[in-house]
Amino acid sequence: MTEQLPDSFDPKQPDLPSLGVDPDPVPEGHDGEAPTLEPLDEDPS
Repeated sequence: MTEQLPDSFDPKQPDLPSLGVDPDPVPEGHDGEAPTLEPLDEDPS
């Protein structure tokens, strides 16, 4: 069984793409609830 795996293959997470950064990081101060305070820098208006 000699499979040619891509260089980005991660045996610990074979079903996930190997990203260098968390695509959806938890914001600081997150208490496990939906954000009820003012939004972050995502709303320019």
